[in-house]
Amino acid sequence: MNSLYMLSEVKLLIFSLILIRMVAFIVASPIFGSPQVSNTVKILLCLVMAICLFPAVKVDLKLYDGLANNIISLAAREALVGLCLGYLCRLFFYAVSMTG
Repeated sequence: MNSLYMLSEVKLLIFSLILIRMVAFIVASPIFGSPQVSNTVKILLCLVMAICLFPAVKVDLKLYDGLANNIISLAAREALVGLCLGYLCRLFFYAVSMTG
């Protein structure tokens, strides 16, 4: 098991991309996105989810050689995917509450 302080730059950037997606998902999700949940809980949940998902992500490191050039576009894409997933989850919860 790799520890977080022994990661290469590419793996650290991939971890940060996972963290960006988790933050966007939690912000847009119906349960944890509400103002009643404190920001500390949201941040800790994002970190725990990113740490749990990081070993499951398999990426070809040769594919990300030029990662520094397009890191902003990758971060924006991850944030957009996280927001879309969160809003789809919110839409599902609203649909279930309207039918019930």
